[in-house]
Amino acid sequence: MCSCAFLLLLLYLSMARPKSPDPLNIDLPAASGYVCNIDGSGDAIIWIGKGKVMLELDKQLRADALIGISKKYKIQFSQAKLARFNDVDLIGVPVDQLKQYIAGYHIENKAFFNQAGIKLVLGENELSNWMAAATNAGSLLNRRI
Repeated sequence: MCSCAFLLLLLYLSMARPKSPDPLNIDLPAASGYVCNIDGSGDAIIWIGKGKVMLELDKQLRADALIGISKKYKIQFSQAKLARFNDVDLIGVPVDQLKQYIAGYHIENKAFFNQAGIKLVLGENELSNWMAAATNAGSLLNRRI
């Protein structure tokens, strides 16, 4: 019985081939982005990587999207903060940290990877709220044109 098992083992090992090398060396990105068209008014890019989710909105949608978020979460933003939000390229903090983020944002010092990321927990999906606010902003923009 032992010699039969040994012969089968030798047979399987003799038939096995070494793994062939990959034709290309593929380096997967640390982050990936998904582009979403918002009612033809602009694009939103959802960045996912390193356990974080961030959102990039077109400039014409940003202020109106922030107004929609402020209504949803009952947060007041001054006109100066709304104007300053137009310079914010990437939204990568939870809504409760948004005021501090806008106040401390500097265009030349974009520390994207130090951001906490948008909150995505069961029952509190801030990304879907941002997308809804951006979609409403796109609808408002289309009505104005």
